[in-house]
Amino acid sequence: LDQWCEFHGKYPSSENCSSAGCHTWEHDMGMGMMEIGCSCDSSDSCKLAGAEWFMNSCGARINEWGPEEHKALEESQAAGTCDGKTTSWGEKISDFIRHPAKQCCANFPASVCDTEAKLMTPCKDDADFMPGNVIDSWCEFHGDYPSKDVCMQAGCHTWEEGEASGTWGCSCDKAEACTATGKGIWNMRTCEEKLEEWDVNAHKALQDASESGTCEAKQMEWGENVEDFVRHPAKMCCASYPASVCDKTAKKMTPCKSEIDFMPGNVLDQWCEFHGMYPEKSVCETAGCHTWEEADGKFGCHCETESSCAMTRGAWTVNTCGDRVTEWDTFEHKMLQGADAAGTCSGMSTSWGEDLVNFISWPAEKCCASYPATICDKEAAKEVNCADHVCPVGMTLKIGAAAIVGDTDDVCCDAAADAAATERAYDGESAYESAYGGESAYGGETTYGKV
Repeated sequence: LDQWCEFHGKYPSSENCSSAGCHTWEHDMGMGMMEIGCSCDSSDSCKLAGAEWFMNSCGARINEWGPEEHKALEESQAAGTCDGKTTSWGEKISDFIRHPAKQCCANFPASVCDTEAKLMTPCKDDADFMPGNVIDSWCEFHGDYPSKDVCMQAGCHTWEEGEASGTWGCSCDKAEACTATGKGIWNMRTCEEKLEEWDVNAHKALQDASESGTCEAKQMEWGENVEDFVRHPAKMCCASYPASVCDKTAKKMTPCKSEIDFMPGNVLDQWCEFHGMYPEKSVCETAGCHTWEEADGKFGCHCETESSCAMTRGAWTVNTCGDRVTEWDTFEHKMLQGADAAGTCSGMSTSWGEDLVNFISWPAEKCCASYPATICDKEAAKEVNCADHVCPVGMTLKIGAAAIVGDTDDVCCDAAADAAATERAYDGESAYESAYGGESAYGGETTYGKV
């Protein structure tokens, strides 16, 4: 049920704590006194720090309860609810059993307080849930950050902890960069682990949404909209996202006129990411990048190529068409789903009010094989300037034709009226005859010379 490292108030030095694989924390005791504590996550690190590792089982916890608590639980079981039941010190029974029920009951979130509660996922159904997917990952420093230079050399990015503080934080996006700092520990949380963190109220809220078929007007215990609560878990953990417990019929959409027209591997955007921590002006310009002056007198930096970005210690970032579609929220997918059914995006907008035609314009241009045909206008065709078109042999360019929509040969070219017209187009002889001194490469007339 519980496990912890017990120091009995006698904490090791911060150096000994860190060397044992534990992490330190500070507590302001007032009167200018600061307590530096130590926290260990495993039995081995706890023992290395000179402390004692404790574990408390579910059975041991139940034996700790007093007769009043057992009586309240007995009454709750008989009534089928814990409403109105409290411990001897006034705590609600539903709050009192929350942690023990999660750790000790095989059918959690079902408990003595609610025997019908069901373990829920953010997905449209249980089969759609991918428990092994990573939902969150981060580099944990426990407040003990490396120096600014070490952080940047490892490929991570920094920020200043406070104005004129002189201390810098460090954040790493990749496991290898985190390890390279010498202080970071790379952490990953799976979808299954995320669900295990949810308490009974979260599962009840999703159960209610699933049974009613919508999350509209439903809120979590702390006031957050259920739709907002499930958005990130659904995106990371549900095979059929944007379909979720909130909308089981939602479909993943693209900006193109059809699914087969979409090119997910195309590069949509690429840039040099500095996370707001730009290099010195001279470093930026030496790398071949360009700068601009910001309001505080500092200079920003923009690099056009991956090689120049690397010279500034920036992170070259590539966003594909597939990445962009995955980034879209459920609302945008639903709008495009509606546009696909209606055959138009007219009058539709994103959740922040942007016109849907404008929203898909750039990704459609880079990601759709049949562009300018898009989900908003499936019949759109590319304009061509006939003045720049070369007609095939046997056809002549239409005089004055320009900016015509459709098949270029059909609209830009006319069939030659007669053999003489074709022959005049080539000054009386074929291109092959000109090249080979009056006769074709095959020693006779060509079909180009005599039509």
